[in-house]
Amino acid sequence: MYNIIILDTNIYRQLGTRFYNHIDYKGLDDYCYSSGSDIILTNTVLREYLDFYRRDVIDKNIQEIERTYERLQKLEKFEKIRKPNFTKQANEQLKFIENKLTQYRLKPKLDLLLNESDLLEFLIVNKQESKKDNTRDYLIWLNALSAAKVYPDSTIVLISEDKIFSENPHFLKIREKHAIKHFETYNSIPAFLSIYGFKSEKLTKDLILEKIPVGIIQRELLKHKNAIPGYISNFYSTVQKKFKLEKFEIQDVKVDEFYSHKDINTGNVKVIAHVLVKVNMIFSPERNKGALQKHLETAKVNDPYLMETFDEKGRPIFNEYILFHFLLNFSEETNQISQVKFLDFFPDNYQYLEIRKQLS
Repeated sequence: MYNIIILDTNIYRQLGTRFYNHIDYKGLDDYCYSSGSDIILTNTVLREYLDFYRRDVIDKNIQEIERTYERLQKLEKFEKIRKPNFTKQANEQLKFIENKLTQYRLKPKLDLLLNESDLLEFLIVNKQESKKDNTRDYLIWLNALSAAKVYPDSTIVLISEDKIFSENPHFLKIREKHAIKHFETYNSIPAFLSIYGFKSEKLTKDLILEKIPVGIIQRELLKHKNAIPGYISNFYSTVQKKFKLEKFEIQDVKVDEFYSHKDINTGNVKVIAHVLVKVNMIFSPERNKGALQKHLETAKVNDPYLMETFDEKGRPIFNEYILFHFLLNFSEETNQISQVKFLDFFPDNYQYLEIRKQLS
């Protein structure tokens, strides 16, 4: 029995605007190729993600550029400059993203199983119990149940950060009503792949942690230290300068989650590890204390998820976990890890965790 996988919009957003290049997304593709499974792109997710991409990625950046031009046009020598028109590029980029979403994905005609009585009951109960409008969750749930009808010999896998799909009694009641048996939910791609990917009793978090090179972590953080203040405060979001570190220490390293995949052609076992690294980075004091103070007065209102952590001396401080990705090779013969490769790190992971916390 193979799997039919549905990714919720929040999973695509979790992977970033270049989701198609993310190691977890590629890992899911590899799993599908080797297992004969497929990914379904539902119409609800497609339209919701494209709307997000248009508003938050394209339009937001264009508006920032336009505001910059408007400020420049107030200066005598810039009065005659023309604001650029990005309409063509915006439409082409949106089409590019749509192609990335839909390419090689199943797009079956799904009967939504939409029943007026069920929908009204859900909307009434939801209004009484929750402040959030969960109508889009309802549609995705019906899409998933419909997929189970279209592919009765497969297990339907819904991957979403939203707990409603595993905890909402009304959703579970609808699933029971339609006698859907082969159905599973996961909160992330790694959580799913950790179950369905390659498994060995010898491949553990402890074994992986032993092979994580702390020296490489230190090197990468120091190499990119000038980017870190931008993740502390929007005060530095457009600043390009060399920052001086007054204190730098790695306080904790732990394997958050991992999954593995066996290449059917070579037999090699590749392991993707998500490693959380607690760092304490204290930079030299900000010289422009007046501008900093003015910024901090409204900073949390403008972006409640940024740290905005400064001490009494005006020193920017990053004291959070940073997510690192590593690729490792595991040998079935020796039950050992033979190679470790650093892939990337994500200083904004703390923001993602805070947003998840707020939403839940």
